[in-house]
Amino acid sequence: MKQRVQVVIMAAGEGTRMKSKLPKVLHQVCGRSILDYVLDAADCISDSKPIVVIGSGSDLVRTHIGDRCSFAYQAERLGTGHAVMMAAPLLDRAREYTVVLAGDTPLITGQTISKMLDYTLEKGFDTVAISAIVPDPSGYGRMLREPDGSFKAIVEHKDASEEEKRVTEVNASMFCFKTDALLSTLDKLDQDNAQNEYYLTDVLTILKGQGKRLGIYAMDDYSEMLGVNNRVQLAEADAIMRKRINEGHMLEGVTIVDPANTYIGPLVELGKDTIIYPNNYIEGKTKIAEACIIYPGNRIKDTSIGKQATIQASVILGGQIKEKDKIGPFAYIDPGR
Repeated sequence: MKQRVQVVIMAAGEGTRMKSKLPKVLHQVCGRSILDYVLDAADCISDSKPIVVIGSGSDLVRTHIGDRCSFAYQAERLGTGHAVMMAAPLLDRAREYTVVLAGDTPLITGQTISKMLDYTLEKGFDTVAISAIVPDPSGYGRMLREPDGSFKAIVEHKDASEEEKRVTEVNASMFCFKTDALLSTLDKLDQDNAQNEYYLTDVLTILKGQGKRLGIYAMDDYSEMLGVNNRVQLAEADAIMRKRINEGHMLEGVTIVDPANTYIGPLVELGKDTIIYPNNYIEGKTKIAEACIIYPGNRIKDTSIGKQATIQASVILGGQIKEKDKIGPFAYIDPGR
């Protein structure tokens, strides 16, 4: 199936509300960039390099990603439809499906995107939009359904009527299109809306008018669609991701005494029966073997720790701690210095 799919990631936003010189998609959640998480999700469904649409801070984004993807440049930010227009010349018509993702949604998982793709194929849809039921839909485009539950329209918040604004099912800004249908429709988009932009969601309206089959896939956990537009939302995403990471380790046999105050990066590996006390920062590609005790107050990065080792109130920035070693308190280990 991966041979039939290509992915476009919209990552050209200026991120003005972040109030930062760093592009929004390069801000970090649990020690990795927002964009890295979206690229991970893309890798789950396609064996081709994702096409990342870049704009503001493009040189920094290119440097960070390297050759992991192809790039399309959006000089003017004229909406989501315009972003995909910029990617269109790079799309491969031999790839039957094109999945479009938002570059500022670090919580999206490959599992959810895979389920959406399976749903698209199973039902034979030409296009599927992902939706979510949210407690507060303010600011989101509303997902409108026909009486039989099928797709009717997506209405942006600024264009919605008061009745439509009461709808709590929203557009997650993630889509699966049949590639030919998408490419044949992009040149039909216009800017006749409140924001004077090219809306990608208008592609769905056009395809519906052409009699194409459109579906809606409602994700199970609305948090996966949450975008990051400011530092408050960045902290919220970090907290959700941290909880997800910690719970994953605990379900695999690691004791985390106080998960709310334990900070573990997404690439960290932990062995069974290891105990992690509060106020630990475990980062990078650290590997901690079985039955270790990590007492409070450590920062550990890119370090390999052998079985039954004990670490206490120390900073370890690389290297290897051997089996049954006792480190600390107040040790500072940096092999790179």
